[in-house]
Amino acid sequence: MDGRILLIENCDFSAYPPGGQLTFARNLIRAFGDRLALVGVATNGEPVGVWIEREFEGRRIPFLAVGRADPRVSRPILPARLRFWLRLLRHRRRILASGARHAIALAPETLMAVHGWGLEVCYHFSGVENPLRHSRYRWARPLARWFDARHLKLAHQAAVLLAHADRQAIELLIARSRGRLDRNRLQWFPTCVDAELFRPRDKHQARQALGLPDDERLFVALGRLSRWKGWPLLLESLAHLRRRHPRATLAFVGDGEDRSALVSCVERLRLSGAVRLPGSQSREGVALWLNAADVAVFASQGEGWSNAMLEALASGKPIVTTQVSGAAELVRPGVNGFIVEQRDPRLFASAMEAALALPDAEAASVALAQRFSLGRMAAAHAEAWPALQAPRVERQPQPGWILGVPIAPVTQEAVMQRVLDWAARGESRYVCLATVYSVMLARDRADYRAALTQADLATPDGMPLVWCLHWLGFRTADRVAGPDLVPPLLQAAAERGIPVGFYGARPEVLAALLERVRALFPGLRIAYAWSPPFRPLTEEEDQRVVEEIRQSSVRLLFVGLGTPKQDLWMAAHRGKIPAVMLGVGQVFDLLGGAKHRAPAWMRRCGLEWLYRLFSEPRRLWRRYLPHNPRFVALFALQGLGLLDGRGGR
Repeated sequence: MDGRILLIENCDFSAYPPGGQLTFARNLIRAFGDRLALVGVATNGEPVGVWIEREFEGRRIPFLAVGRADPRVSRPILPARLRFWLRLLRHRRRILASGARHAIALAPETLMAVHGWGLEVCYHFSGVENPLRHSRYRWARPLARWFDARHLKLAHQAAVLLAHADRQAIELLIARSRGRLDRNRLQWFPTCVDAELFRPRDKHQARQALGLPDDERLFVALGRLSRWKGWPLLLESLAHLRRRHPRATLAFVGDGEDRSALVSCVERLRLSGAVRLPGSQSREGVALWLNAADVAVFASQGEGWSNAMLEALASGKPIVTTQVSGAAELVRPGVNGFIVEQRDPRLFASAMEAALALPDAEAASVALAQRFSLGRMAAAHAEAWPALQAPRVERQPQPGWILGVPIAPVTQEAVMQRVLDWAARGESRYVCLATVYSVMLARDRADYRAALTQADLATPDGMPLVWCLHWLGFRTADRVAGPDLVPPLLQAAAERGIPVGFYGARPEVLAALLERVRALFPGLRIAYAWSPPFRPLTEEEDQRVVEEIRQSSVRLLFVGLGTPKQDLWMAAHRGKIPAVMLGVGQVFDLLGGAKHRAPAWMRRCGLEWLYRLFSEPRRLWRRYLPHNPRFVALFALQGLGLLDGRGGR
């Protein structure tokens, strides 16, 4: 996942919890999904603490759940912000094991958690209010001043600051920061709307789909059912309006902690037949309710740049709203709605009535919404933060970083499929099968470290690396050993007509290998085979080898020069040889019958190195005895957070 950007938010990026931040997160996925990796919570049984791939907005995207959330619980014992902060701290190691160096944070608790992780953070002020000031948890309110000071101090340290608020609210935020925020760095950044989904549609058809009569005056409120969002004002305003318009109704599209209190208030105001509570809806469901509405109403006591208001605009609806951030830029009084300055139910009811008669509201609302399209947001975000400008050429499996080396947590089947696809397209790639020795050698030699980190794939050829990947949270990682990988690759190449080649080993070993391979895979096309001398090739010799391989039409080249020679050779020849090169080392000896492999039980226990050491002690003791203890000690330090797994030092 090196090169991807973490999008970290206390949500499942699908439906929970409903609200503006989830909507904006989903819009980011639509705009930049192929560059993102998601860190959130699980609501549908996804594993916790494990990087998996899930489908979001029609794309397969890496996802790590740091905890579970039950959408049925509206007010957990521990505040959601605090719980998510603790979960991020707990899973810090697994998040950073992704190798990502950039992150998008949409909430204060996320910013506070990732501070000091070495990430370049783009921070969005999703709102400019202090969230603890009006917390549902009374015990948290005394902490509001400390929380605000800490939040703004850490925001100042973010690489990019974007505010979802109007310019007046941003000025108030800067003043409140007491010099912590720089006016020149804090950028106005309104949210956006998906105009393909939210657009004017036939009202009659929408009401038919919802089972609503055509003759009622339907007002729709979107968002969480919370007193802060102003449902008491809306209900009192509806009660006043119904004295003049008995067919006026109000639908609250959303859910939240105040649902039961809202129902009690409906009964007290005798509005039972006039208020609908459809609950949380999909994006398509929200669009349907907006298309069925006559007017969209918003009565929040404080708001960032409202996603719901933009969705209502794009649907062509007039808007009646209290004075919240963004209202002045989204509502033109008397044209596409009204802004009610005072929280007076009578004044709000009068504005609701007047909004029913606005003749040009639809055209004006749609025209205003076009300024805040998804495409414009994506372009503005990429301009504000260069990290989003880098193109993603091909989605690679996200690596786990082990002592500075990115090891792909893949399965043998996945590696086979990727290699065969590359070979079929004639691409120049190379794959390293890494061991503990490889990792330690990369620590000691810069040239070899470059060869491993720049490989198209570096896979775990050894159980210790698989165990390390499991420890880092990549539970699905499996061993991809050369002796297990090569035979099925040869079989698949024979079936698909992919020409293969062999480069390496002593002449007699190579001859035995070719004889055995031809016997096992009779349809295989062996287009090239050569045993190079045990010395560096001259420039002329190397050029001749490259030309011979190119002329042979080889698409899958097995390289058996041993570590580190084979990996360095492949790195030097990527781009020169139009084939997928695999460094398979001892496979030449094993397939040719010159050596025997360790028993299966030793391989499962990670003891194949010990078998090889006893088989060839003079040659291999320098490889295993000094490096294995060092590896254990250094990875223990990485596991304790005392060593940076990405830098390895």
